[in-house]
Amino acid sequence: MVAKNQFYHISLTLLFCMGFWGFQVTCRTLQDVSMYERHEEWMSRYGIVYKDPQEREKRFRIFKQNVKYIEASNNAANKPYQLGTNQFADLTNEEFVARRNRFKGHMCSSIIRSTTFKYENVTAVPTTVDWRQKGAVTPVKNQGQCDVSMYERHEEWMSRYGIVYKDPQEREKRFRIFKQNVKYIEASNNAANKPYQLGTNQFADLTNEEFVARRNRFKGHMCSSIIRSTTFKYENVTAVPTTVDWRQKGAVTPVKNQGQCGCCWAFSAVAATEGIHALTTGKLISLSEQELVDCDTKGVDQGCEGGFMDDAFKFIIKNHGLNTEANYPYKGVDGKCNAKAEAIDAATITGYEDVPVNNENALQKAVANQPVSVAIDASGSDFQFYKSGVFTGSCGTELDHGVTAVGYGISNDGGKYWLVKNSWGTEWGEEGYIRMQRGVAAQEGLCGIAMMASYPTA
Repeated sequence: MVAKNQFYHISLTLLFCMGFWGFQVTCRTLQDVSMYERHEEWMSRYGIVYKDPQEREKRFRIFKQNVKYIEASNNAANKPYQLGTNQFADLTNEEFVARRNRFKGHMCSSIIRSTTFKYENVTAVPTTVDWRQKGAVTPVKNQGQCDVSMYERHEEWMSRYGIVYKDPQEREKRFRIFKQNVKYIEASNNAANKPYQLGTNQFADLTNEEFVARRNRFKGHMCSSIIRSTTFKYENVTAVPTTVDWRQKGAVTPVKNQGQCGCCWAFSAVAATEGIHALTTGKLISLSEQELVDCDTKGVDQGCEGGFMDDAFKFIIKNHGLNTEANYPYKGVDGKCNAKAEAIDAATITGYEDVPVNNENALQKAVANQPVSVAIDASGSDFQFYKSGVFTGSCGTELDHGVTAVGYGISNDGGKYWLVKNSWGTEWGEEGYIRMQRGVAAQEGLCGIAMMASYPTA
């Protein structure tokens, strides 16, 4: 009889869960069903509507955690106050603070306080005071969310770049990094006498260490072992234009995006090859970086793990050219060499030369005649968040990134610059480009741009 009753009750419970499953998709515990109903009532009370089922489920989990916290607090002894499930019950504490609390307490130390206090000599005060009862207080108002909070800015940024985090913990971690980066960016932009601006680009939720590790794989630490070419065909050039922009002369393809593959070296070498091919044949063709990533792996170049532009030029010469990007498209990961596609050559070069080291004048002679591969130190936070203007930020000479100099010029305020094509997409910098200060006191050039430049010949 006991066993029969147990079976009866278990059957009823299972029947209830299965019926609720048909309504809610998943069979919650009876406790969760009760909490779900409380969440429904709370939503109805405050007129809450979520944008989709995923957001609703996320907010339910937060609501549930908050209710448990509230009840645990209220059940604790010796507390003269009580908590309640108010309109903020589906927010984490971090979200609540970010959306509501904006008193600038961190700036108090700089405030000049008044020195007079007219009640200084008051000696007697009432035991209780309530100015509401004396008609001196208006009804309570609601500030709402009067400004775009940092949390909302992060939400908008996530939406713009299609960012989805694996779990709430990762999202919270990335939000904290995003918040720190935004503060850094705004502080930099508010500083006087900077000819460039930073922006919250696609790298805004990465620490600088993460950013460098994921993007910059030019093997600059191996430069000392490289045998440099001794010929420089532009040595005797005496007159160069005041400004050059190879984009305007049909020698530069649209900006590309290397993604999280550390093959900047391939994009730099390909851009220089595309340039000389266009200038020689009159035909601008987008060539395949993926062919270099997959097939140029028998020497120093190792796909997404890094490489050299000079070694890429050597591969192109030995391979008799490169295929087009259309026929050998970019995947952003190391892959097996497609021998059939590799055998098709859409453009080739006959050789390459190195620009004399630590000589911006020599680099200018080369760039005046064709796009040039250059290596730079792109590890700084200002480089990570660069948005516009002539970059004059601090950077070293630990070469870690391959890019392409496609011109040079003079800004409206008289600042000389190099026009550099990057491979981080058009959301970074000036639609994928950066103007870097030219003619600096250091012989290496800003960020070491004059230390290891080279170009293909045809």
